[in-house]
Amino acid sequence: MGKNLGSKKMSHLARMIHSTKPQVTFVSEIKSSKVKPSYLNARFNMCNSFVVPSRRRSGGLWLMWSNDLQVTVHSSSFYIILATVVHGSSNQKFGLVCIYGDPYHRQTSQIWDEIATFVYDNSGLPMLCIGDMNDILYDMDKSSTNKNRSRSLRFGF
Repeated sequence: MGKNLGSKKMSHLARMIHSTKPQVTFVSEIKSSKVKPSYLNARFNMCNSFVVPSRRRSGGLWLMWSNDLQVTVHSSSFYIILATVVHGSSNQKFGLVCIYGDPYHRQTSQIWDEIATFVYDNSGLPMLCIGDMNDILYDMDKSSTNKNRSRSLRFGF
């Protein structure tokens, strides 16, 4: 995040949001526990937002959305935000999985179980997954010979 919402990084993010006008924005690893949703809404000119605070200087998630969408957050944790989204004018509904995977893989199984349950419970909906899983799908994606095939197999490949 930088030192605050007025930092160079946040100014760059604000310009990107302003120029691209996304309906949904997800930011992970913000490393700040002091930012409130109302601050995000004002800074980035978004209709609404949801914040999972960081722990000390680690983690933290922001989900922001425009007024074109109705977002219902079903669950959240240090690593994920699981929501359903309805587009206002088209009434299209989809599931939204926002993830910042555990870089140490201590919680990876629990994270995947939560996501799998959410996807199963909403099996009739299209799903959008955004974020950083902190994992690999294919052996060729990693230069080291130390690979955990069971984690990538859980993702379905």
